[in-house]
Amino acid sequence: MTEPAQALLTDHAGHTLPGMASSRWEGQRPRSAVLVHGLWSCPQDWGWVTPLLEGAGVEVRAVDLPSHTWPDAGLRADAETVRVAIGDLEPPTVVAAWSSGADSMRLGAQDQRGVARLVYVACCPEPATDEQPAPLEWIDTNPLLRRFDDGTFVLDTDLWLAAESHLFPPEVLTHLQDHRRRPVSLRALTEANPGHAWDSVPFTLLLGRSDPLVQADEATREARDLLAPLNREPDIRLLDCDHFIPFRQPHLIADVILETLP
Repeated sequence: MTEPAQALLTDHAGHTLPGMASSRWEGQRPRSAVLVHGLWSCPQDWGWVTPLLEGAGVEVRAVDLPSHTWPDAGLRADAETVRVAIGDLEPPTVVAAWSSGADSMRLGAQDQRGVARLVYVACCPEPATDEQPAPLEWIDTNPLLRRFDDGTFVLDTDLWLAAESHLFPPEVLTHLQDHRRRPVSLRALTEANPGHAWDSVPFTLLLGRSDPLVQADEATREARDLLAPLNREPDIRLLDCDHFIPFRQPHLIADVILETLP
């Protein structure tokens, strides 16, 4: 794949913050990585990150979440796919998730001893809950979304790119045209999520300063509030980027995954 342009990375509060959860893999380098795609996305969206990791000797598994193939598959099926991928790889393993893939990561990586670090890409950790998520009225009010009778919905690729193609370089546009956004089961968004892998595994947040979907300041506050009872500080890296970090800044994602483990 043609490499997208890079931008700058800012370490929000030091390379590895004091107070991060200790790891039995401390000081080692990761041997493997699991990459979890986001909503309507596909494993190929990690196509600029994967070769950088493999070139460094890391075995990579970019999972394909079943909620993006089967209408009756939901969050728990997605999390199981993540869990199985972790178990198939040699530890220590870093698990990275983009956008809504964080939900499957925090449930699928929970209690997996081989997981040495979590990387949140344009997303942030959330508390465990047994409650159903909020209603999804926003699906029917967004003109770019299409809902289907089989219980799935999708971002209309043609309408989306017609409205926002100016935001992407040619190589990313070609990728998006070749890998159209995929329908996802509503169950992926409506099942309760009791996952809390973040409370026992070190993690890093990669947040875009210009991300309209995940506000960096708000995500920073939420991460700090989440870890305050554990007497920990989040490791947050702010990027000069928007929500599409895997397309625009793959080197920065790879660099974090390849760091010596905390």
